Amino acid sequence: RLQSLKRIDLFVEAIGQTNDRDLKGIIIGDGPERERLQVLIRERGLEGRVHLLGGTDEATLLSHYARCLGVFFGPLNEDYGFVTAEAFASRKPVITTEDSGGPAELVRDGESGFIRPPDPGRIAEAFDRLAESKGLAEKMGKAGHAFVGGLSWPETIKKLVIV
Repeated sequence: RLQSLKRIDLFVEAIGQTNDRDLKGIIIGDGPERERLQVLIRERGLEGRVHLLGGTDEATLLSHYARCLGVFFGPLNEDYGFVTAEAFASRKPVITTEDSGGPAELVRDGESGFIRPPDPGRIAEAFDRLAESKGLAEKMGKAGHAFVGGLSWPETIKKLVIV
């Protein structure tokens, strides 16, 4: 959902600050922030680089996961963040923020993705690193996939519940 707590504006601003001007971003989802994001994309001159697809079916979502370089998920204090697990399951690294909550607990900085301050310039640096090295993106995606493959509800519950 495109809600203010998901901080999609950080993603848009970061795309605008990348050194690699060929790097494109796709935003999937819909919600109350859509119009504001459209204005931000237009104001930053990013119409050809950032695309708001709206809501989509699962097959289209999986197709985008399969073709992307990495996934940005930088919400504010998310409790878990299924997007991170979905990206890892698709062998994609995740770029998140230090204050994202659950996603920052799942991502291993420099191993399965990047954890950065909620600053568009610092996030843009992470995007550029992945764009400069497809091998790094692939290596991080494999690490995330290995991690998520070891997750299970029984093990998660053991960590969450004190017996």
